[in-house]
Amino acid sequence: SEMNAKGQLNNRDKQLLFLFLANLDQMEENYEGALANNLEILKIPELNPEVIEQTWNQIASLYYVLERYRDAIKAFDTLNEIALEPNDVIYIRLAYAYYQLEEYANAIPPLMRNFELLRAQGEMIPKNSYGLLRALYLTLEDFPKAYQVVRESVILYNDPTDWILLAQLSAQLEKFADQASLYYAAGAGGFLKSSND
Repeated sequence: SEMNAKGQLNNRDKQLLFLFLANLDQMEENYEGALANNLEILKIPELNPEVIEQTWNQIASLYYVLERYRDAIKAFDTLNEIALEPNDVIYIRLAYAYYQLEEYANAIPPLMRNFELLRAQGEMIPKNSYGLLRALYLTLEDFPKAYQVVRESVILYNDPTDWILLAQLSAQLEKFADQASLYYAAGAGGFLKSSND
């Protein structure tokens, strides 16, 4: 119509237009274009909360695909603030974004929140999520926590590689315990000269 020709689209039409363009871009794997069109949607006044939430979800996912992990984290955080219901998928993606940035300690809380939400829904935690948590603890050299994760994984999935890892971690932890008792004995016997020893 003539009004459309003059660019006088109403807000709903604008939103649908940018959404259509964003979907088109995404189908063509033009993620930058899809991101730009989703960001345009956010500029439209009086969007309903559901549309805002869906749009932020798209934006966060696109940043992630574009490997702009810092932006993805900010967008996922915004999404968590406005989400009507907590979403387990957001938390696993947050964890992976931190993992990609090698911020391993920061990856753990969202991953634990993901586990919490899945358990609350009575859903099984995927094996690769346990794998991520285990990798995070091992990288941070938190062997007792890594051991706990592998134990849980063994109980849930009974995977032979987990059994081997459990034995290795168990040996590692016992070695620490043995070392600690050696130090204690040496200290008690007066063999250690300084606190650093």
